[in-house]
Amino acid sequence: MKLIDIIEAKISRKEMKDVALFADDCEPTDRKKWKVSKRAAKRKFGEASSEAKSRYAQKHYRDSGGSFK
Repeated sequence: MKLIDIIEAKISRKEMKDVALFADDCEPTDRKKWKVSKRAAKRKFGEASSEAKSRYAQKHYRDSGGSFK
C-alpha cells in the first residue's frame, strides 16, 4: 500500500500501524518471503518500537535471499 492510498482511503488504526511499521521507499520482490520476515519481526519484538521491527524485517528478508526494487 502506497502513502497516497493511505491518505485517500479510510483505514483502521491497526491497519495504519501495520503500514507505518513496514513503510519504506522500496518494494520487496518476493511477497511470501517479506510476509514471513514481517511475522518474524513481530514475533521477536512484540510491542517494541516500529523502527526496530522494520530494520529486523528488512535484515531477515535480505538474509533469506529477498531483494527490493
